[in-house]
This record gives sequence, C-alpha cells and structure tokens, in this order.
Amino acid sequence: MRLMISRVPWFNLVLAAVLSAAVPAAAQERPDAYVLSVGVNWYKHPKVRDLKGCVNDGKNVAEFFRKQAGKVFGKTDVRVLLDSQASKQNIVQEMQRLATVGKSGDTIVLFLSGHANLAKDERTWGFCPHEFDPANENATFITDAAIIQLADTLAQQGKKMWIMIDACHCGQLRLNARNVLNRYQDPVQGGILIMLACARKQLSDDLGEQLCGSHWLWCKSRLAPIAHGVWKRRVNDLQQLHSRPLG
Repeated sequence: MRLMISRVPWFNLVLAAVLSAAVPAAAQERPDAYVLSVGVNWYKHPKVRDLKGCVNDGKNVAEFFRKQAGKVFGKTDVRVLLDSQASKQNIVQEMQRLATVGKSGDTIVLFLSGHANLAKDERTWGFCPHEFDPANENATFITDAAIIQLADTLAQQGKKMWIMIDACHCGQLRLNARNVLNRYQDPVQGGILIMLACARKQLSDDLGEQLCGSHWLWCKSRLAPIAHGVWKRRVNDLQQLHSRPLG
C-alpha cells in the first residue's frame, strides 16, 4: 500500500521541461489533448488508510494541461475525478471514453495518484479507486491490463498515449507493458509514453520530498532513471521525441 505525504508536484516540472521543446505551430496544426486526472486521498473502506497530497496531484496535473491549450495543444479536454468521484465505475467509464475521442496525432493522458498494490500473484498491478476493498482486490481495483489495453488501442489509432502514475509498485506496469511498448518504435506514428513514480518493489514515497530523486521514468521501451546528474539529459531525450513528435 501507499503511505504518502504532501510533496513537490514533480510530474508537473518534468512535463514542463518536456513540453517546452515543442515548436510552436499554427493553431490548426497543433494536436489536441484529452486528459483524465485522478487523485484519491479518502478511501471508503475502514482498513484502507487515507492519504495526503493525491487530490492536489490530480488538480495540479489537470491545471497544467489546461494551461497548454493554444500553446502546445490546440485544445485541451480535461476531466478530473477526486476522492468519491474516483470510483471504479467512473474511472473505467472515463477510460472507455478516452478510447473514442480525438484524431490521429492527438495526445491522450491518464494520470493516477492514490493507493496501489500488487495482486497476490505478484505480477498484476492495480490502482485502488475510492471504494477499493482489500478483501476483494481483483474485483475492486483498476488493473494494469486495462490501462495497457487502452494504450494499445489508442496507439493503433495513431494517437500518443501518456500514462502517468504516482502510486506504489507501479513499476510492475512497465514490466507488463513490454510487449505492447515494443510494437511502437516509430515516433511519427502512434506511441506510448509511461511516467512512473517508483519501481515494482518500491513505495511511491520512498524518495520523500527530494525533487525527482531517483524516481524512474519510462519512455516507450527504454528505461531512463531520473536522478541527480542525469535527469536533464533524459528529459532532453524526451524533448527530442516530442519534437519529432512524441512517440
């Protein structure tokens, strides 16, 4: 489970560096962005510990993308689910909607901040919605398979899928996504970018307040550690991918 304190919104800082490399274009040439931002502090089940900071994460990421309308993107369609709004039904419904919006070349963003866990098989990762039940986890969390399937569907449509997760053990999703990531190597076609807060055996707050610290960032099928001394170089790699455009 995820034990978390309020901290610097590092995703926003990395995203700002990535998007700052985009070359301005005429508004009609810019891709649109469709964003689902989810943050859960309050959990319904009495045995699931409440969190701090995740709702702010969801708000901050949503606001970051809203501000890109008319700049990096033509328009931004941003939807936010916080606390009790972030039920499994609502998250799944919004994910299904994301599979139908936009056109080839557009960017689709899924941001998740809250509790997460590995299933008993230690191979399945799941994000915990508001009503997550630890006694019935497989039926009450959002599985990595559902997220990966969404990304695959969107990439096949020529869209750019960003998966951004700040939750424990989320590195497992990267491992489970390897085959799908390997299908999309041409940056001018549809593609998938994954930004994860920790490795599969880490809690997302292991790094405390340290900005970026040794957080991990996965881009397509390449593993890139974001750590002091190397993170700027890796962000530059992302800038190059975005300007081609991002794949």
